[in-house]
Amino acid sequence: MDIDFILKNIPLYIKATQLTLTLAFWGVVLSVLIGFICSLIIYYKVKVLRHIV
Repeated sequence: MDIDFILKNIPLYIKATQLTLTLAFWGVVLSVLIGFICSLIIYYKVKVLRHIV
């Protein structure tokens, strides 16, 4: 294994890690938001949207 190759590409690995964590964070936030909206539709028995949920 070439250690120089790894050391040269550390900034790329850091950027990729930041991107992965950002995408994971927004994925969780959007999932919670969608789940919350769906639970409100079920709780308040919105007739038009309840069939979708």
